[in-house]
Amino acid sequence: MRYGALIAYYLIYFVSTGLSSFLSKYYAEIGMSDGKIGMLMSVPTMLALLFMPLMGALSDRVSKKRYLLAAQLILMAISCVLFPRCKTFAGMFLAVMGYSIFSVSVTPLATTISLEYCAEANKPFGVIRMSGTVGYQLGALLVGALFTASLKNLYPMMAASMIVACLATLFMPNIEGHQHKKARVPLKTLFADRHLRWLYGVIFFATIGTQFHSAFFAKYLGDLGMSNREVSLITFLSTVPELPFLLLGDRIVKKINVWNGILIGAALSGARWIGLAVFRTFAPIMAVQIVAVSCMACFEFIPAFYLNKRVRPEIIGSAQTMLTLTTFGFAKIVGGLLGGWVCERAGIATVYVFNGAATLIGLIALYKPTRRLIAEESAQIRKESHL
Repeated sequence: MRYGALIAYYLIYFVSTGLSSFLSKYYAEIGMSDGKIGMLMSVPTMLALLFMPLMGALSDRVSKKRYLLAAQLILMAISCVLFPRCKTFAGMFLAVMGYSIFSVSVTPLATTISLEYCAEANKPFGVIRMSGTVGYQLGALLVGALFTASLKNLYPMMAASMIVACLATLFMPNIEGHQHKKARVPLKTLFADRHLRWLYGVIFFATIGTQFHSAFFAKYLGDLGMSNREVSLITFLSTVPELPFLLLGDRIVKKINVWNGILIGAALSGARWIGLAVFRTFAPIMAVQIVAVSCMACFEFIPAFYLNKRVRPEIIGSAQTMLTLTTFGFAKIVGGLLGGWVCERAGIATVYVFNGAATLIGLIALYKPTRRLIAEESAQIRKESHL
């Protein structure tokens, strides 16, 4: 029952993330410029970051984490309902900010609940995360099936997904915060680990391009003349390669060091951005997406496992929140604002060229430092095995 509830939650909630991948196209449909789209996709997140450490610390201290998750989902749904009723950009901005405040910490909280339960019950987390990918695919297909002419009901559909996901939390396992009824562990403990500081820094730079892509990809395809149905098909099929990776994820994580995973992800990302800048038609863009989509698993799935093993249980919620803060917070702000500014002046394809070049240069620069980190961690494991 508990394991099934986690699978159901990921499936239903990620339908809303599949729908949200079309937000830039929706914003363009209602007449927003690239600059305003960039602001709407990034600045509210920047303000929401002020609340994110608080939400991470709260998740480490609450008596039942699933109650906190349910409350956040309800507040996100309310924001989604309010957005279409806003008539000014300022009103839309406030609605998106309300949504962002709670959305940035929903995924790390669900990840923490799932990983801890799977460790206790000896269940594979990969199956749970795979259901999230399936949900994302369903969200993309819904757009193609229901919104062929207009995306005006996108936000209400997202709200409906969140409400149903909230019902799934009623059957989730009761995972307590590890600081509940215990002495408080300061957050600075998390940053005392040099390897974790390096992890967050590398993930930040590696995902700036990805967050720009998430914000503008649907609009880019629309600018190339593709219909909502074609965009939804690309979005759906491009996530299919994730499924076997996530199904076997628990085994893969044991064999692939987190640093090797990040290097692989960076190489795939660089090739992806160059490919999207060069190609302009449906088939080659689809091929690029399918080949390179696993790069995000390298930046999210593998690091999440790494944190769960390396970080003290008392601050695991904060550690997972910081990972999301890095990828969907700081990187999203830089990717959205800088990308939106460049888009208005040079076009989206130029941003993809810059992303590809910067990612591949970063890959070369990071190679030697990451090899040293791998050697240090291997030596530490051998030392601990002899104790």
